[in-house]
Amino acid sequence: MIIRITAVLFAALSGSAFAQDAPDLVGTWVKTAGHIIYWNGEINRFPDQYKRALIVIHEQTGPVFKATQMSVAADDGQTGRHGKEPLSGEGHPLLGSIGWDGRRILIVDIGDTTVQECTLTDPERMECSVSEAGEHALVGRYSLERQK
Repeated sequence: MIIRITAVLFAALSGSAFAQDAPDLVGTWVKTAGHIIYWNGEINRFPDQYKRALIVIHEQTGPVFKATQMSVAADDGQTGRHGKEPLSGEGHPLLGSIGWDGRRILIVDIGDTTVQECTLTDPERMECSVSEAGEHALVGRYSLERQK
């Protein structure tokens, strides 16, 4: 009897608390709000920097995915930057992973030190913090919404 109860309890727990399916994140995620502070020889504050880039998640296998950060011209005509350089039309490659809880998301730049830590607040929205150490250090936070 005890073994049977233990087996039923284990099955119930492993189906919900311990084995989360990864949510499907494939699509275009637009930055909708945020603030960034950036070092490029002096401190620059970019409260509207979030308007200058979006993230396209191209391919997802289980909890891991490949993405690209793309440049978008803001109202002032400026595009997003990567260090001192404007983001190219091809974008900047990213890798990502969805945490065990199905809500926490980690995104890293390929060839860079930028780390984005996000929380999936619903299937169409993420809230993120970003940091990069080094010569072109930056920190900030922003929201992402899946484009329909």
